[in-house]
Amino acid sequence: MPDCKSIHEQVTYRLVLVAPDSGNVLAALDGNDLRLPRIAIPRWTRPARHIQHTMHTLWNAKVVILDFLNDCPGSPVCIAELLSARIPEVLLAVPLDSLGVSELTLQERETLREICSGNSANRGPFSRTGWISEVLAWIQESTHYKLPFTGEIEQHNAGGSFALVRLALQNGAAYWLKAVGAPNLHEFSITTTLAGLYPEYLPAVVATHGKWNAWVMEDAGMSAGQNSNADFLESTVIAMAELQKKTCGHEDDLLRAGAADQRMGVLAGHIDELITYLDDAMQLQTSIKVPPLGTKRLREIGEVLKNACAAMEALCIPNTIIHNDINPGNILLRNAGCVFIDWCEACVGNPFLTLQSLLLLAPKNCRDYELNTRRLKQLYGSRWISWLPACNIDRAFALAPLLAIASHLYGRGDWLKSDRRDDPRVQSYSRALARHMDRAASASQLTEALCR
Repeated sequence: MPDCKSIHEQVTYRLVLVAPDSGNVLAALDGNDLRLPRIAIPRWTRPARHIQHTMHTLWNAKVVILDFLNDCPGSPVCIAELLSARIPEVLLAVPLDSLGVSELTLQERETLREICSGNSANRGPFSRTGWISEVLAWIQESTHYKLPFTGEIEQHNAGGSFALVRLALQNGAAYWLKAVGAPNLHEFSITTTLAGLYPEYLPAVVATHGKWNAWVMEDAGMSAGQNSNADFLESTVIAMAELQKKTCGHEDDLLRAGAADQRMGVLAGHIDELITYLDDAMQLQTSIKVPPLGTKRLREIGEVLKNACAAMEALCIPNTIIHNDINPGNILLRNAGCVFIDWCEACVGNPFLTLQSLLLLAPKNCRDYELNTRRLKQLYGSRWISWLPACNIDRAFALAPLLAIASHLYGRGDWLKSDRRDDPRVQSYSRALARHMDRAASASQLTEALCR
């Protein structure tokens, strides 16, 4: 029997599996009652991928997730389309109205009817049956590439306006479809802009669909998190520096495309707002493992942040693209180099802040950690030495650790004016970052850089 913690860490979905053509749904016979199949998956995982994989493992059923309904607290619904006419033996294809009221609410039934009839435009272009066939036809028409797909469809994200799907081709290659909805609509324009201007640093974009805010990319290899080697960080640092240098002078283009404005003067202007939020979050802390940072200390950190912004701005480092969500999963290894994906958090600002995020990827349990980070700084700095005096580069290295944390926490800033600011998980994460800022604000290298 699972313990209470394992139960708490799972989410049980009611599965509405729509049979092709007929519009019937699949149900299991429980005595004299028809019930929707249920599946429990770990919390905090990608539900689309997990459910799709489980359906194939349990019943050898290939499905495409159409949408999720969360109207009923604690009992979400996953709506999926069966891709073949073969019905799993343990299930029956039945009319929707044959299900009892305990299985679906009236609102859920109405939404399901809209999805099955293709009249759910208000939910987004992927909340309808048949969309996957339309996507496959669109890709082949856009690319003029007639090699058949294998039918292997891996969904990593799903919803009415969101999609992240890997589509395998018979020659062993693959395409990735990605689509975004509110509040991430800017990722479409940022990605297509960067791919158009700097194609060597992103997977090749082979098709775009403006109405869906969707684009199709060539598969660009495995992520660094899956297949890293000793040289991958060096390659990543070099590639990021070269990309950033090429974006110099294009900050207006990037801002128009939707990149957030995190130029030093702008970031400094939001520090008081950020510190006020952190103060509120600290006062809501319930854990006694570590004491909360007090108001006085947070205000001191805020002043140090403002001074660091001014000092960094005085170095006259050109503004460039900042990824602001660098992690091994967003770095794809390709041949001797790498490309970058997931530009939703992209900003325009000081390039040295991105380097600081890359340094965090170096394994800290390695005895050569300090040597490795010095090597990465040297590599990054060498790409800027023809643009900046060596003393400015060294000072930027000292200022970047504190500023990079604040930059990452602030992000696009919109979350501070939304319900997310009251999310306990966001508050907990913000408190953790505040403690990192506390340590960074006390670093001797920073103090020395601010006193120059």
